[in-house]
Amino acid sequence: MMNQHTPDKKLLTDLMQVRTTIEVSATRELSRDPNRMLIVRSLDRACTRMEHLLPGLEGGKDPELLKQFKSTEFDFHAALIKSNDNIILSSIYENLAPQLYSALDRLPETYSEQRKKVNEYRYLVDALENGQTDLAVALTLVNLTNIKDKFETLDL
Repeated sequence: MMNQHTPDKKLLTDLMQVRTTIEVSATRELSRDPNRMLIVRSLDRACTRMEHLLPGLEGGKDPELLKQFKSTEFDFHAALIKSNDNIILSSIYENLAPQLYSALDRLPETYSEQRKKVNEYRYLVDALENGQTDLAVALTLVNLTNIKDKFETLDL
């Protein structure tokens, strides 16, 4: 899969499933970790960065701002996944993520969808900070399900 230049939809759908499994597990573990605040602060910074970029995305398609927004969003997910402190799962994800991100970069999003997503990220950060495991897991699942549903409409 790593050597394919244009992965097919089935492989990318499978990767989305792997991402969901890893990220939900990482969210659950992070929310229970008494030493979670360093990672939560990192997620908070990424969320704040997306919040600051949002106004520039309204009403226009500034390609540079959109690139920064998506990059920050990918960093948010990567930080969450790496928080599981499992070198094997992190390595699998890091090696396969570029193909997933390439496909996700093509997802069209309205300003309203971006704003809603950032609000969900903010709620997730708050749930993680407060150790609300069920809420954090639910928010992660909602976010990844929305991305997966949108992804499935892509014509590859």
